[in-house]
Amino acid sequence: MTKLFSSTDVNNVRQIEWDYAKVFAIFAMIFVHFLAFCTFSKIDYIQILLIAILMSLIVSYHPDITLQNMYLNQLLGNFIETVGQNIVSCFPFLNWFIIPAAGMLFGNDLKRCNDKDELYKLILRYTSITAVILLILGFITREGMFAITGGTVPEKLSYLHLSM
Repeated sequence: MTKLFSSTDVNNVRQIEWDYAKVFAIFAMIFVHFLAFCTFSKIDYIQILLIAILMSLIVSYHPDITLQNMYLNQLLGNFIETVGQNIVSCFPFLNWFIIPAAGMLFGNDLKRCNDKDELYKLILRYTSITAVILLILGFITREGMFAITGGTVPEKLSYLHLSM
């Protein structure tokens, strides 16, 4: 996929990340506009976040998929992590959509909030508790981004596979 978005040969990990970030951003915008179209522009940001959490959970605990065709692996790798033929899927949409979904919910609440300092304190409490719970679960289960084995992502890019 990187070859499609780069005019030169790519030897730099940062260039690969940037190219996949652009593809992810395009998919995220299309998906948000699709949801807005389906709900007639009455988007409920909590529902979008719940959809994103569900997508992330499903993809985080599925077995890695490989197809016999390198190009199909690259195409599918934009949505889920694929394995095989040295394909690196840096920003799988179904795992990463949780980040813009949470940002949309927070931005909507921030616009409507009268006391922004109190909102930041409240958000800090919940996100701190959630982060501690996810860290403990990750270290205990060794699943998701804490997995020791599995996947074909090179060491330099393994941090890109955020998951629940």
